[in-house]
Amino acid sequence: MKIKDILKVHYLSCVEAYFGAWIQKFLDLRMLYCESWLSWNDILKIFIASKIQYANFYGIRRIQDLAECAGIVKHIRRDDLNDLSSKKNILNLLSVKKEFFHSQMPWREDHFIAVLSFSEKNIRYINQYPLSKGKISKIDLLKSFGGVNLIFELNTQKHVDKIFVDKHREQIKKIVLYEEKFKFRAVSERSLLDALGVLRISRRRTLEWANKYIKEDFLKTKIQQNMREQLLLADKAYSHVQYNLLKGQTMETSEQEELVKKLASFDKMK
Repeated sequence: MKIKDILKVHYLSCVEAYFGAWIQKFLDLRMLYCESWLSWNDILKIFIASKIQYANFYGIRRIQDLAECAGIVKHIRRDDLNDLSSKKNILNLLSVKKEFFHSQMPWREDHFIAVLSFSEKNIRYINQYPLSKGKISKIDLLKSFGGVNLIFELNTQKHVDKIFVDKHREQIKKIVLYEEKFKFRAVSERSLLDALGVLRISRRRTLEWANKYIKEDFLKTKIQQNMREQLLLADKAYSHVQYNLLKGQTMETSEQEELVKKLASFDKMK
């Protein structure tokens, strides 16, 4: 796994980043984006109803969970540093505590690093945040180990495309037939930023998926056009809200309503 592999993945967590970087060596990663579309309205509803944050958003299935459900991989969870492996068909992820970090802290408490190789004394790893590679002694790792060792193993590479045929159809249907009326409810600046962050990942994934798995040219063009415009607005809004948070400012309710309604309008394909 290399840093450039992580940069190719659209992820909602560090585990998803490592998993995507690893699994793309064995299959087309776009296939695992087949459940990534969720309407902007539903994204906002989850943040309003559950009062959650970006780090624990549950509305979009993680690609590692989808892959395991499809039988592509299997995984076990250990609470020690046993069963480390350098085999290409195995991915080792280790949780680390704050003692692991020297300056930049991760944006969620349960942060993991991916094992690249190991010897009797040292472990080479890659870290998603801050994005870097490094080496740590086993002695130091024991001090900062967070107590979770996730081990993913490739299960099969045979006929994986056939497994997802129905999932591709379902996502196309979900996008094309979406008609829910949008009802505005104001959210906090923090929740709006997090919701925009989820939307951006969702649409980047879906755009890549659509380019591969939607065969009808007219439908593909319409979906991609709407999502690109929605993503462009979401990117601009994300920067704006992020700036507001840094400055301790808030968006006027009328401005927020105009923004979220405009974003919702792109979800209707008809």
